[in-house]
Amino acid sequence: MLQLTENLEKIKPSYVIVTDQNRLSRGNDFWYIKGLMSKSKTALITEFGGVLDFSNDPVLDLVSDVSVSAAKFERKQIGCRVSRGIIQKGLEENYIGKPS
Repeated sequence: MLQLTENLEKIKPSYVIVTDQNRLSRGNDFWYIKGLMSKSKTALITEFGGVLDFSNDPVLDLVSDVSVSAAKFERKQIGCRVSRGIIQKGLEENYIGKPS
């Protein structure tokens, strides 16, 4: 991904294929990558979303941002739930590694 972002302006591919746009990056890098793709007029092709051309369609641009934000929120929610579960198991003394 680092190589692609470094060379995107130079090679100007017509498209980049990913399983899902949320897999393109973790965290806030998505907007940086999306900006580079928009500048170089590179479309994103995903398994479920089809062709996303950020440079031409403001609706797709918005939907893309909302989708990535929702995925980021869900990742944080999962982290909170896992942390609460670990704490609860520790309080109940049913944590992994407890001697029998």
